[in-house]
Formats: sequence, structure tokens, C-alpha cells
Amino acid sequence: MEHWLSVGTAVFLIAMMLYGHYRGFIRQVVSVAALVAAIIVANLLMPQVKTFLKQDTAAHKVIQNILVSAVVPDEDQNEETGEKEPSAQRSYIEGLELPEGIKKELLANNNSEVYELLGVDRFADYIGAYLSNTILNGIAYIIVFFIVFLAIHLVMRWLDLIAKLPILSGLNQIAGAGIGLAQGLLLIWIACLVLTVFAGTPGGMALIQQIEKSTWLSFLYNHNFLIHIAMGILHGTI
Repeated sequence: MEHWLSVGTAVFLIAMMLYGHYRGFIRQVVSVAALVAAIIVANLLMPQVKTFLKQDTAAHKVIQNILVSAVVPDEDQNEETGEKEPSAQRSYIEGLELPEGIKKELLANNNSEVYELLGVDRFADYIGAYLSNTILNGIAYIIVFFIVFLAIHLVMRWLDLIAKLPILSGLNQIAGAGIGLAQGLLLIWIACLVLTVFAGTPGGMALIQQIEKSTWLSFLYNHNFLIHIAMGILHGTI
């Protein structure tokens, strides 16, 4: 099925809307608040996490070597790659099988200052080092988010907050459907953030291609404020 991702996403959003209708507005607001709180706390914790990750140079090196082998052809993994003219480097990056957002980041940061921060002096090594930073920080962000989200839900369950909230009918359920739809959209944006981290893998690129074939999925992906926030945090300091 050519457009299975579009169909699956639409079904998910409808299911979330029906689920919100069933639970009602008040309960859905509490669930969405927990989701938003997890995002905010993850954003606040990331600077400390990034500082810790910088100390693990071995992990960076392993991922960097894997990415250079996967993204940069063997014939380009030599000193000549580092001598490419800026225009040639730009064309090279634009030709990589990566999401447009990541390619824009690579283009914007392809300069001597970032090379120095990453500890590289060749163009090919820059690509590998920059992508390894993005992937490690992205994975850390996702892990921190889910840990915080799980902790918030455990506290809510321990306090039995959800069970104490009333289930009302009528407008409460209609409003709940709207909140359920919003929560579904937020979860899709989180999934897109995860996808962006793994966009360099064959499976990730296959999903990106599915998104690019769909007008409305492309709109959701390109207007994902979570990706913009995460990229700002992940690349605020290399």
C-alpha cells in the first residue's frame, strides 16, 4: 500500500479524538498537561545531559565512524574531501540522503568555528562528527523525555489524580474530543522528532520518503515546533 503512513496517521488521529471524547475534557487536559510538562522538563535538563555526553568521546567516535562510512562514499573519505571548494561542499551536502532540516543545519554550520568545536579539520569528518552529535543528543533527549513523562504518570497514578476527576457528559465530551485530537497531534510530532534522529538509517529514510509523498504529512513534519525547539537546544552549543 503506497500511502500506508498517511492512512495510519489519519486513523491514529481519529482514534485519539474518539478516545478524548470517551474520557472527557477534564481528564484529557490533565494527560496533555503531563505531556507538555515532560517536554518542558526535558528541555531544561538537556544542557546538563549534553555536558555529560561530551565527556564520552568513545561513543562519539564510534558513531562518527559509522556515519562517515554510511553517508560519505569510500572515494570521498580522504584528504581531498577536506579540500573541496565551498560551492562543491554545498552541492555535496544537498545531495546527501538526509532530511532537508538536517541538511540545512549542516550547511549553516559548515565553518571553521564549528570545525574547531568538533575537533575536526576535514569536511568528511565534519559531517560524521556533526551527525554523531545530533544523534547522541537526540537519543538522550528522547530518553530524558520518556523518563520524565513516565515519572509524572507514576506520581499521578500514585496520587490517584485521574480516578478522582469527574466524568461529565455533553460539552465536556465534545471538548475532550478536541483535546484528544490535539494530544494525538503532539504525539505525532514527538514521533517525527524520533524519526529525525534516525533519519540517516534505511528505515528512517523510507519513512521520510513516505512523508514527502503526502502533502498533509509534509505540512505536519515541516511545521513541527518540537523539532525546531529540540534543534535549538541540541545545537545551541556543539
